[in-house]
Amino acid sequence: MGEPLLTAYLQSLLDKLASGPLMNFSIQEGFDSELRKWRSMLRKIKLVLGDAEEKQMNDIEVKRWMDDLLLAYDADDALDDFDYEALHQQNNSSSDPATRSSQLLNMLPLIKRITARFQDIEEQKSDLGLEAKCGVRSSIINKRFETTSLLDSSEVVGREQDVIAILKLMGLSETTEAEGHFIALKNTKKLRTLLALSIEGMRICCFINKKLLHDLLSQLRYLRVFSLSSYQIRELPSSITHLKYLRYLNLSYTKIQVLLEFLCDLHFLQFLILKGCRYFQQLPLRMTDLTNFRHLDITDTPKLQELSPRVVNLKFLQKLTNFFVGEDDTLRLKELKMLHHLIGTFMISGLDKVKDIDDVVVINLKDKKNIEKLELQWVCGFNNTENTKSQIKILNLLEPHKMLRKLVINGYCGLSFSNWIGDSSYSKLVKLSLVNCERCKSLLSLGGLSQLEEVKIEGMLEVETIGRELYGEASPHGGHFPSLKTLEFENMPKWVNWSLPVGITSLLHLRITNCPELVVPVLSMLPSLRELRFFNVKDISNGLHCPTSLTELYIAQCQNLLALPDGIISNNSKLQVLDIFGCESLESFPSGVLPSTLKTLKIWNCRKLESISEMLLSPTSLHRIEFGDYPNLKSLPKCLCTDLTFLLIIESSVEEKLKEKAEELNSLHFVPEYRSIWGN
Repeated sequence: MGEPLLTAYLQSLLDKLASGPLMNFSIQEGFDSELRKWRSMLRKIKLVLGDAEEKQMNDIEVKRWMDDLLLAYDADDALDDFDYEALHQQNNSSSDPATRSSQLLNMLPLIKRITARFQDIEEQKSDLGLEAKCGVRSSIINKRFETTSLLDSSEVVGREQDVIAILKLMGLSETTEAEGHFIALKNTKKLRTLLALSIEGMRICCFINKKLLHDLLSQLRYLRVFSLSSYQIRELPSSITHLKYLRYLNLSYTKIQVLLEFLCDLHFLQFLILKGCRYFQQLPLRMTDLTNFRHLDITDTPKLQELSPRVVNLKFLQKLTNFFVGEDDTLRLKELKMLHHLIGTFMISGLDKVKDIDDVVVINLKDKKNIEKLELQWVCGFNNTENTKSQIKILNLLEPHKMLRKLVINGYCGLSFSNWIGDSSYSKLVKLSLVNCERCKSLLSLGGLSQLEEVKIEGMLEVETIGRELYGEASPHGGHFPSLKTLEFENMPKWVNWSLPVGITSLLHLRITNCPELVVPVLSMLPSLRELRFFNVKDISNGLHCPTSLTELYIAQCQNLLALPDGIISNNSKLQVLDIFGCESLESFPSGVLPSTLKTLKIWNCRKLESISEMLLSPTSLHRIEFGDYPNLKSLPKCLCTDLTFLLIIESSVEEKLKEKAEELNSLHFVPEYRSIWGN
């Protein structure tokens, strides 16, 4: 183990030894003198670690001395045993005192052995000439501990003392093949970290037999960190209670449905990750027994609809990704006032269930200053007009602190927004999403948010016009939205008019989806625009008069588009991607030479298109062409560049003409069988 890591580890032991609860417990049980000796010796050993790190490469005795410091793990285990007993006594005051005394008496010989070994190590440092070196840290890293991916071996690399194993199952399709790697772990009695990693996109291939998992957990009792993320498990075996030191449990993207009460016997558990568990429905009721618990990630768990009201009694809880507002005897919004230490991403779901305005008053989100992303979620429905007047009051009272970075308003059923949302005092806000606020007929001014980089407006069913009310007055920091990079509009069926001001100079990405009545204005006043996407938009003809900075253009399901303007070809000298899909009225392409920068050209399901022969292709940059599903296409461009690596033509009458050119396409190696992809 390298000196920096060992120094940090010894410091963590010193921190444990200095903790109030442990010291009180040790005094109560009569072993405080031994722990004071540990603390004194560890401080002296820690001072000479830098010198030992440098000398061990040339001095075998110093290296052995460093290896002897593996004793720190035994000391850590002993301290955890003390902590565990203290917590167990706290949570089980009715347990037999004689049994508790017997368990502690059995530990005393181990404590004395560790004391004697620490004393021997501390005395040897002088004999080895080790000295304190303040401020000096060697760059040499001793690879004493080995981490294995277990890709090709049925054995774990390393010895019993090793503390980390990483399993990366490279898309193993056979259950027995994957389980062989787990069986190999049974010999690693001191294993502390087990990360069973999956390969991105291959989660379905990760298996572990229920009995094997039960047996494995029965033996790996020293685990502190355990991850089965993406494995096909539906339940945890009761043997997980053997992992009494466990701090971190990751079950994300598994098929687990319920966590049973025995999980709450893991008194040290601090982190529980259930992200992406789409079948998960119920947390254990005894979670308040987890007195050290800090982090609960229940992101994307749609079947989980409520939390126990007792969750707010977890006094160290810092991360709770979703707070479900309930009714009657379930968790009410006012209980949120008990969670003082929330950090990171935080969602409040079920705000439509709030019946008492006083519940909103008492939580005071302004005081929760470590929340970085806040999502406020209602489930109202467009036809639900009940209590719409009270919703604006609720939203007003949910004003967060001024350092918030990301805000999502989802499903809000009021008729208008609160003014705090666009207030310029939110100078750190970088991302804002207004989603499915179906009853609001107008937006609010956001132009004064000087650091805002991303805006998404989705599902605003009643909005017909967007103009000055959104942009407000120009910012003193430079025009409207001086930092805005991404702007998205989606699912706005009544939106017709859109006026753009001059001065949105930083916008890079503009995406408009399912706005079937919108007439897009000229976009040339967006000088930095790189990406432009239209999907199911009524009239985009003006919008295609866009700035010359454009590199990607995507057009889909725009049925009124008859032709692309000539300028789309001649004026966009930086265009790299041109992708057109499902524009069934499109009849022709503009004449001229495509930009030499173009790398990808895709044209699909434009059934009236007959010719692109006037479009000459540069012989240098275009690598991918896809033409599909338009039977009237009769001619190809006059020149097909010889650097193509992918050519796909489906459902077209142009097959014979392409065959004539096949010999010219020497680099077309990605699709070797032409006939397998051509239509008739």
